[in-house]
Amino acid sequence: MKHLKLKSVVLILTLFAGATFSSCSDDTSELLKENQNSQKTLSTNRGNSRLLWDPVLVARTHNTGLDYIFEQLKDNPKLANIDEAMDFFEDKDKEFIISNGLNPKYESYIPSIITQEDITQSEENMKSIFSNKFVSEYEYLHNLINQANSDYNSTIETLDGYNPNKKIKSDWEYTILMTMAKVGEFSLEYWKSNVQKWAEVLNKPEQGNKTTFGFLGFDWGDVGRSDAEGAVTTAVGLFVDGTGEALCATGPEGVAATGMVIAAGGIASSAVDFYNQYLDLF
Repeated sequence: MKHLKLKSVVLILTLFAGATFSSCSDDTSELLKENQNSQKTLSTNRGNSRLLWDPVLVARTHNTGLDYIFEQLKDNPKLANIDEAMDFFEDKDKEFIISNGLNPKYESYIPSIITQEDITQSEENMKSIFSNKFVSEYEYLHNLINQANSDYNSTIETLDGYNPNKKIKSDWEYTILMTMAKVGEFSLEYWKSNVQKWAEVLNKPEQGNKTTFGFLGFDWGDVGRSDAEGAVTTAVGLFVDGTGEALCATGPEGVAATGMVIAAGGIASSAVDFYNQYLDLF
C-alpha cells in the first residue's frame, strides 16, 4: 500500500449477538450461519494442525465487503484526497461488519485500516513468536501473490491449491497461512473482475474517460498483498493479544467473530490500495 497515513490497529475480537441476525438480509444471514457452523466441518490437516476458522468463508466475506463498499461509493464518488478516502472506506467497512451481525456495542473493536507500517510491525512479531517454518511459508505466499502481475491466472491457481510445503503443527500458524492464501486468491479474482467499475465510479469528467484503467499498469500483486497481509496482520495481532485464541475456544460464535474481524482487516485496506493506485495513474 502506498502513501498511507499510519493508523492504529485495534486488536480485540468480539462475539456476535445471535439476536442481531434477524436484522440481516437472507444472503447475509446465510453467510453468518455458515461461519457459525464452520467449526463443525473443519478438517484435520497435516501433522496435528487443524483449522480454527474457515479461510474460504473469511475470503468470501472479504469480497462481499468490497461489494458493499462499492455500492456505497456509487453514492459518494467524490473523495477529495487520500485521508478522506481512508475515513470513508474505514467507516463503510465497520458499517458492513455491523450490518452482518456484529453487535453495535462492539463497533470500536473492528480493526482500523491496516497500513504498511502495521504490516511491517506484524512481520517483525512473526519472527519472534512464530516458527521459522511459518515465516518461510509466509514469505513464499508474499512472493507468490506478488507474481500476479506477470502470471495472473497461474498465481490464482497455485493459491487455490495451496497447502504449506512444510509441516505446520500450530493450529494458529496453519490457519493464518491458509487464510492468507484464500484471501489473496479471492482478492485477485475480485479485482480482475471489478477494477473497471470501481474506476468508472471515481471517474471525474474533467479528467477524461477511464475505460482502459485495468490495462494501464494496475499492480495486481500490490492490491492482492494488501488484502492478504491486512487479514494476516489482524490475525497475528489477535494471537499476540490472546483474545483470538480464547474466542476460538468458545465455539461457533467465537469462530464466526474471528472470521469476520479478520476479514475486516483486509476489506478497507484493499479499497484504499485501489484508490491509491487510481490516484497514481491519473
